[in-house]
Amino acid sequence: MRETSSQRDCPLDAWLTGSAAKAGRYSDDIYFRESWDQACELLPDPELILRAYTYVLIKPETVATGRVEPLLTLIRDRGYLLLDVLPVVLDRHRTRALWQYQLNAAPLATLATVDLIISCGPTAIALLAEEPGARQPGVSASERLSAMKGGSFGPRRPTDIRTLLGGGTTRLFSYLHVPDEPADLVRELGIWFDDTARHRVYRTLAGAGAGAPEPEIAEVARRLERDVSVTDLDLDRALDTVARTVAAADEAWLRQVRNWLSGEREAITLLDLVRWLSGLTGVPAWDRALIAAHLVQPQTPERAPLL
Repeated sequence: MRETSSQRDCPLDAWLTGSAAKAGRYSDDIYFRESWDQACELLPDPELILRAYTYVLIKPETVATGRVEPLLTLIRDRGYLLLDVLPVVLDRHRTRALWQYQLNAAPLATLATVDLIISCGPTAIALLAEEPGARQPGVSASERLSAMKGGSFGPRRPTDIRTLLGGGTTRLFSYLHVPDEPADLVRELGIWFDDTARHRVYRTLAGAGAGAPEPEIAEVARRLERDVSVTDLDLDRALDTVARTVAAADEAWLRQVRNWLSGEREAITLLDLVRWLSGLTGVPAWDRALIAAHLVQPQTPERAPLL
């Protein structure tokens, strides 16, 4: 017999998360609660399915630098099948919802830079099924892939997906996001999709392996990158572009930017510089985002993250 909604509104099962702090937060999280209620309704065995499937967020910098095909190929080579690719909108509201328990610690200049980056191009979600032969006992599909992506902070291993993609000149250009464990998968599906769209996603997971052909990675890459001009992440080139473009009245701002990048602290704040870059006209968005990302690179959290 299906459990009722009131039965589902209870402490998180241990297989969803190994974090007591996360279990406490998510029990009151509206994105998790809505998505979990729907998962329990639609999935014949929520634990089996949510441990065997996951997704990867293909971030704007991945599309803009032509790295969609290498990213999906690296993931496939690690034992994941591509089920579907869904365009999504990564705006400032979803960004804050997705990472709200970590971004609470971020300096305001970092938040403004993230907003600039996500405005530069399209994003998509690739739904993934972990191949049975690749599974590790006691480790969910989300946990295994998350462990292989490489962290946003600190050194990365040569085998990490972010290392192999290359070109990551700052931690804010991280190319991909993966839920850390099944509880995050449930919650994040609640952020990305409304009730109707999420219903289709859960139905896709429930019916995965029913004979639908796997999308061709090369075709997925062509579709996502079709209307996007490929860019590079060269800071010196971006600074030169700004220098050739800005009016004389803005040269003082550019000088402040160069001083900050060289380690010379100025009276003007990083937040003011990022806001100037965000509003600068006539300069490609990715050049402005790249400079801002390098400006805020040395910043450290201002407080403890909630999770």
